[in-house]
Amino acid sequence: MVGQVTPSTPPRSDSAPGAARDSSSAAARETAPEAGRDALPEAAGAARHGARDAAPEALAWDVDNCTIGRAMAILGEKWTMVVLREVFTGIRRFDDMRVRTRIPRQVLANRLAALVGHGVLRREPYREPGARVRHEYRLTEKGFALYPVLVALAGWGDRYLADPQGPPIRFVHRDCAAELHVEVHCAAGHPVTDRRDVLPRPGPGARRRRPEL
Repeated sequence: MVGQVTPSTPPRSDSAPGAARDSSSAAARETAPEAGRDALPEAAGAARHGARDAAPEALAWDVDNCTIGRAMAILGEKWTMVVLREVFTGIRRFDDMRVRTRIPRQVLANRLAALVGHGVLRREPYREPGARVRHEYRLTEKGFALYPVLVALAGWGDRYLADPQGPPIRFVHRDCAAELHVEVHCAAGHPVTDRRDVLPRPGPGARRRRPEL
């Protein structure tokens, strides 16, 4: 799967993923006779049985080298994504970040140092007239690669956490002014809108768990 930032009007928040694809089956369910509904408990039982069958296979694989876990070890600390939001929006200097975000000074220093240490940000010297040399923080290639993550996170927050008046900021395409949203598609170019269309498969770095003694 590939996350891609695409300028487009996002889907309405009240539309469930995969709704268009399943509209015909949904209509059939709404008009199904009583006899058809009698079979639903059996179908539900089969689905539960399938979920139980899948669990042992997932448990067979080690997660110590999981790249999601490793990414969250860098990005999961409180305030880290807020710091990246600031840098992505052009706020690169320590004092400007501290005033805007109200992050405690030492916490902000620690988060910036960690992001530099992990190669997400780099320090670049600057000097105001009559002042000592200081540093601002700029994104590396590794940092720029997080932009779709930030846009996806903003979209989730806009949908579920915004004030009644709506979100405070919109990300739009400079050329056409259309709003950005993140799309997921496979390497063959097919859009993926339903998680049930995705199968987790062992990758080249997969390792089987050792049996517990």
